[in-house]
Amino acid sequence: GLALDLLRRITTALNEGFAIKALQRLPHITLLNLEWYHAHLKPLMAEWVYLWLQKQHLHGISRQEAVTYMLEGAVARSESTAKLSAIDSALDKVESDLGLRMPISPAPPTASHLKMLESDQLKVFQETAAMMQKQTSSSIE
Repeated sequence: GLALDLLRRITTALNEGFAIKALQRLPHITLLNLEWYHAHLKPLMAEWVYLWLQKQHLHGISRQEAVTYMLEGAVARSESTAKLSAIDSALDKVESDLGLRMPISPAPPTASHLKMLESDQLKVFQETAAMMQKQTSSSIE
């Protein structure tokens, strides 16, 4: 099955690693070439770990998500999430500038944030908030 095929691929990779001196056989298996490991053995080991996780009743995550997380860590996901968020924000701004949608209001500041503002900053904030509220109200009417 799948596990036996994966074990054969791991065995082949280990033998290739010994042949090209990326691994040392004695006194125990020792990694000599980190680049080779990341390119050839680590992906196979991530697949093997995923099979083990399935036997431990892993739920709520796809094989691809689990393997990618093991190979690249959480950074890969957070970077892609940040990039998607930036793209969404840019699209929202363009649609707003073109008049295709209402401008998205920023989240209201917390009480702590308001306490930290100087009196002139607070006044500017309140005037801006009132102006935005009037614009939103007039466009809804």
